[in-house]
Amino acid sequence: WTRPQEDSVVETHVFEAFKDYLNRYLDLVENAEAETDAGKLKDIADRQMSYLKYRAEKDPARGMFTRMYGAEWTETYIHDFLFDLEQKMDVGLYQVGKKLDCETPLNFLPTKVSTAGVSGSVATGAAATQTVYFANKKPWDM
Repeated sequence: WTRPQEDSVVETHVFEAFKDYLNRYLDLVENAEAETDAGKLKDIADRQMSYLKYRAEKDPARGMFTRMYGAEWTETYIHDFLFDLEQKMDVGLYQVGKKLDCETPLNFLPTKVSTAGVSGSVATGAAATQTVYFANKKPWDM
């Protein structure tokens, strides 16, 4: 992590790199094809489970949470909230390769980022995301 000495570096070079990266990611998502091979789906699930188990065991916030909330709360939070995918798959809530059921989907379609015609300072952090995706609207307002 680094902190630039001048905001202009973030407002120009860093923000441009962010937009380029985001646009490339959106291209990738737009062109992605669903995986249907059962063997590959099992491999994906196995690898995801291995990753989640590793993250749960090595969670860097464990010490801080334990000091603040106690060991029991911390372990419940880590295993039953942050890294609970295996439990949810075991009871059939999630299935690899299947979309999640959603009673009230957000009316949300990401669009490619453009700052053409935008004047003033460039939003940063969460404000930038909200400006780009939600046009200053919260999901619950849509």
